[in-house]
Amino acid sequence: MATVIPDLSPSDLVDRFRGTIFYAAPGYPEVIHFRVKDGDGCEWWFSTFYAEYSPSDPDTFPGKTIVDADLKPSGKLTLGFSDGSEFKVTPGPLEPGESVEDLETWHLYTPEGLALYYGPGPRWELGPANELP
Repeated sequence: MATVIPDLSPSDLVDRFRGTIFYAAPGYPEVIHFRVKDGDGCEWWFSTFYAEYSPSDPDTFPGKTIVDADLKPSGKLTLGFSDGSEFKVTPGPLEPGESVEDLETWHLYTPEGLALYYGPGPRWELGPANELP
């Protein structure tokens, strides 16, 4: 059976990323994971990877509602919350001679089974979550 990938840009997909964080946890090495329930009760998953992010304490996120998302061409992502606070993700710096392969800045998984791997910089890959590396 063929898989159909919608014609979406990363910005289009991020524009749909709204809802309340019901789970946040640290990961290894120094990453953060969110699980978000949107207005339809569907679940989104978000994780940083090779990035700096702030704030970094996962305990500050459960119960916060994402109302805005801004994605810059540099790969910097800012999530705005209903209380006026923000979560910022900035691509990690590359060391001399280091390749951009396998150094995604962040990942976003949708309720429809799509995955967006973003970064570093404007590099991105969108496809079925079960088919991406």
